[in-house]
Amino acid sequence: MDLGILLGTTVAYVSFVSLLSIIALVLNIGLGLFWLVMLIDVIRREETDFPNQSKDEKLVWILVITMANIVGAIVYYFVVYRKEMV
Repeated sequence: MDLGILLGTTVAYVSFVSLLSIIALVLNIGLGLFWLVMLIDVIRREETDFPNQSKDEKLVWILVITMANIVGAIVYYFVVYRKEMV
């Protein structure tokens, strides 16, 4: 096997893996910030600002966001946060 071909293939593979790692890092940071913003929003929001306005709804949303992580934050975004913006 030619050393030049082997070296070129190795460099291409390392470059591809490095690119995927950078994309994963940026995606993780972005999703982490989104999760944090949704958690801060639910903590700062008044009890009367939730759709059902029940006594324990704030606590329930805090538990949903912390236990379900990004999935909970996405659900909170569409159920509570986005409705306020519309």
